[in-house]
Amino acid sequence: MKSWKKQLKDEFNAAVPALKDEVMSAPIITAREDASDIRNGNVLIKRKIGIWTSCVAAATLIIVIAFLGIFGVFSPKNFIDRFVFTLEINPAVSFVTDKNGNVKNVNALNKDADIILSDESTLEKFKNKPISEAVVVFTDCAARLGYLDLTLTQNAVRLSSSSDTDKNLMNATSDSLRSYFKTNGIYAAVVEDIISVQDLSERIGISGANTLSELTDKIESLSVRYAERNIGNATEEQLKSLYETYVVATQLFDFVQGELLDNVNTIIRNAQMLSQMGICSYNIMMHKDNPFNPIPADYWTIKKYPNAQYGAEFAVLMNEMEDLLAEYESAFGVSIGSLNDLTAAADAYSSLSGIDFEILFKTLTANDFLASAENYVGMLKNIGSDVATLEVLLNAPETSEEYAEQLKTALGTMFDYRSERYLYIYEDQREQISQTDYDTFINKIVEDYGSLENFWNKK
Repeated sequence: MKSWKKQLKDEFNAAVPALKDEVMSAPIITAREDASDIRNGNVLIKRKIGIWTSCVAAATLIIVIAFLGIFGVFSPKNFIDRFVFTLEINPAVSFVTDKNGNVKNVNALNKDADIILSDESTLEKFKNKPISEAVVVFTDCAARLGYLDLTLTQNAVRLSSSSDTDKNLMNATSDSLRSYFKTNGIYAAVVEDIISVQDLSERIGISGANTLSELTDKIESLSVRYAERNIGNATEEQLKSLYETYVVATQLFDFVQGELLDNVNTIIRNAQMLSQMGICSYNIMMHKDNPFNPIPADYWTIKKYPNAQYGAEFAVLMNEMEDLLAEYESAFGVSIGSLNDLTAAADAYSSLSGIDFEILFKTLTANDFLASAENYVGMLKNIGSDVATLEVLLNAPETSEEYAEQLKTALGTMFDYRSERYLYIYEDQREQISQTDYDTFINKIVEDYGSLENFWNKK
């Protein structure tokens, strides 16, 4: 990066005309005046000539500087060596580029963008790439993860930058996005928003930046991922609060809620079977023919004694329990081998008797999830889902290093989940959109909403 002094020197060299050869080749006088010149009066003439020459040079310099000012050489834009762009879909991201538009820094601006930027291969695609390519990479990943609804006939993304940004660079970036949409058959408008540095700073969530240079410095000091900010000097209690907010109540909540809804019928059957086994187990323990009566021995304790004697009625209960256990393992791939196993599985549905599970899962809030996260994860465990990672992530970290590591695991889980969930939509074949049809689509939005900005604000 050139210093401002070096840049100013280059601009002077480019703006000031070259000196004539005779001037360039003239000898430089360094010796003091000869004493004879002083005696014969020549020194006065020489000094006058010297003063006159200096005045002419100074006047020329003033004129040159004035012209340079007129032509914008000293304009702040000539000293801008970085630009800032934001791209909002739902995931929102900021890019810092050099003066040529090559990406030098990328930062997530919300939790959804964290998921996209959790993938190292995707993150690598942004480095030193033209901003016109970077925005397409980010948009394509957002589409693959289901954040950009490809089934809609009207959609939009917003591309923002400051008024200091090279207009040609902004236009090329917008054109690149529009080309991506047309090529992939996606009816999405590109809303361009040129705003002040202060407004752009506010949009990014940074305060106290009054110049583009200040803003880029502040952005470059941020962590790549949104949820990793403010953890450096956080206490254990503060870390726990941040973790619950940005990991448990966001990433884990989104994942678990999606899994619950996808498996709602299986969960209902699971709850019903556990209820049946609970009732059967209670009847066995309390039956008068229980071999251990008056001690309420459970099914698994009694099975340890194959020679235990009991009547036909009690034998029916034992056989019923055996059949239920076999059916449960066949249906969910989970074996219940003790009363503790049965109790732990049934506890996931405690206080939910008579609840419509589908409505419960659809209306589940982040706060509801935080209050009973272990129960909801337990429901997935009951139906045979691999919840080992989720169980680990439910434990709040004690250090910032643990926080970052668990956040990375949670984001990776969400990345894989959304990639699989929306794959069939992403890979669906769509016809390319002609320029005429795309123009018609844009005109329709303007006609209906008054402007693309209004459409963005209402969507």
